[in-house]
Amino acid sequence: MSEQELRNGWKMEVDPIKIYREYKEHTAKKEGKEAVVYIKIGGFEGLNEFEKISKAVNGQDNVVRMIEMNEDLRYHKKYILCDSYPKSNQDWYKKNDLDEKRIKVLMQHLFAGLKYIHSKNIVHRDIQPENLKLFDNDILKIYNFTSAWDLSDGETVHDRHRVTVQYRPIELLFCKAEISTAVDMWSAGCVMAELFMKRPLFDGVSQPDVICKIFDYLGKPTEEVWNEIIEDSAARDRFDLDGVVEQERGFEEKLKEFKVPANAIDLIKNLIVYRPTGRLTATQALEHVYFKED
Repeated sequence: MSEQELRNGWKMEVDPIKIYREYKEHTAKKEGKEAVVYIKIGGFEGLNEFEKISKAVNGQDNVVRMIEMNEDLRYHKKYILCDSYPKSNQDWYKKNDLDEKRIKVLMQHLFAGLKYIHSKNIVHRDIQPENLKLFDNDILKIYNFTSAWDLSDGETVHDRHRVTVQYRPIELLFCKAEISTAVDMWSAGCVMAELFMKRPLFDGVSQPDVICKIFDYLGKPTEEVWNEIIEDSAARDRFDLDGVVEQERGFEEKLKEFKVPANAIDLIKNLIVYRPTGRLTATQALEHVYFKED
């Protein structure tokens, strides 16, 4: 396998592990150690935001650690080097040995990581199982900040489609411009449900399909809520609410099939809420009764 020389003795495998919208993820090695490298596609322009965010969220047990930022010796492209993760645990969230006790611990890790990230005014914008890495000591860490947004910048986010569609909250499915930390909390609720179900809660293959599945579970929003979460009148007019069922089927019916504890269902229901302001924060989620029971 061909390699490219980086700084400080690191050598990067040329073939990427994964290609994101604006970045490529590679593996780098040095003296038996392994790391993850993120390089912007087409150059380094615009990576300053990623660099700033990576530094801001560095230093919490449930968040990926940045090792260094540098530039390669050959092309002088800048890159960010982060701690690696166990490749053998890539599909940890699909395995049958993930019992309720472990799910509770791992969700505590996720909320602890989100609490730290959000305290820095950062929104991850792509919380999904693939970006949550499980280590051998059963420690969960949040990875891949290539879509993250710094709320303290005060700028309007024009690209609202970063969140993977099955984990994207209703306001972003309808292209609401405002981004908040509540985006990650909806996604976390979807992740929690998936850990019990072993498949996505809103397992649609397209944006309209996911929207229909959300309405199927949450029911028809009131006009007040609808106008609040979808600020763009043109976007509201493009979707006819008349066909949406009046009574919500609710999460209980589906989640009880998977023997999800009642307090876990209650936590999920308080995360997957139409109104962003109605969703629990990461701090509130950690204080939920679900984490206090044996």
